[in-house]
Amino acid sequence: MRFYAIEITDPNTGVARLRYSTLNGDGSNNPKALRVYFDIPQFNAASPAGLAMIRLYGVTFQDLRQSNLLVDLNIVVYGGMGYGLPLSNPKQAGVLLRGTIYQAYGNWQGNEITLDLVVAPYFDGNTTPVNLSFIWKQGETLDSMVRRTLTQAFPDPAPMFYGSFSASGLSPASTLSGTYTDLRSFSQYVEKVSHVLNPSPTYAGAQIAPVPNGFCLSDYTGQSVPVQLSFTDFIGNATYQTNSTINFKLQMRGDLTVGQVITMPPLSNIANTQNTFTQYRDNISFQNNFEIFRIRHLGDSRQSTADSWVTVIDAFILGARQ
Repeated sequence: MRFYAIEITDPNTGVARLRYSTLNGDGSNNPKALRVYFDIPQFNAASPAGLAMIRLYGVTFQDLRQSNLLVDLNIVVYGGMGYGLPLSNPKQAGVLLRGTIYQAYGNWQGNEITLDLVVAPYFDGNTTPVNLSFIWKQGETLDSMVRRTLTQAFPDPAPMFYGSFSASGLSPASTLSGTYTDLRSFSQYVEKVSHVLNPSPTYAGAQIAPVPNGFCLSDYTGQSVPVQLSFTDFIGNATYQTNSTINFKLQMRGDLTVGQVITMPPLSNIANTQNTFTQYRDNISFQNNFEIFRIRHLGDSRQSTADSWVTVIDAFILGARQ
């Protein structure tokens, strides 16, 4: 079945304020779980795609009355598939969002009561000023400078880092310094300076993407170990957006992040009848390794269609991004 868990805690005391989940305390499925709808994007910080939105249906009046007190509280959203369906894989569930509630408001219309939350990723810094100042010494790699600066800006909890920038040539010829107060402008500087240090027309540039536990650093050189996708993970078909970029939907997954390399399934696995020779036509068109550059988690827990609990992925062929 579809799995979600939403935990709202006080950042000062760590005390839980609200919790909603499809699981009971003993881990069994909760058939009375509230309907939840959410739209959670994950993207390169240099070109943000907006904040996350979460809507809970059927909340109590007590929860509705305290909605104005939820602003600036911490929130963690878990999602994916739980036990109960033949093709579901609970190991693919995970953290979809870790952030801070930016807005919270309730609505009561007729017999429908909802609580809406607008959430900024914790490792973001675009809603409140942060200290992204640095001194980048001659010979220090861009990867090292970025890690040090982000750790300084987000000290508690210290961010985890995934991926890396290619070290070759990404060091300044003289000491540089800078001061930024939000992640977007700092990320734009990092992307711009990486193109200066590596002027190759096929170099994609250094990208910083905030993920639930920290940051993904990537310049699209495919340094991570590829994750093999299965044909049964897909909802519908993958499609090309450009000559090198694809878009596809998977059943909701919390184990994928921006910057990861994925391998498409080699065969369609459709049952074929031998006397029609269709067994020779089950290869798919997407045989390469791709790197994820944008993710969007879309969920409506009570909507019956398969494409209402999905992870939408944009990825490009390694070595083809320009």
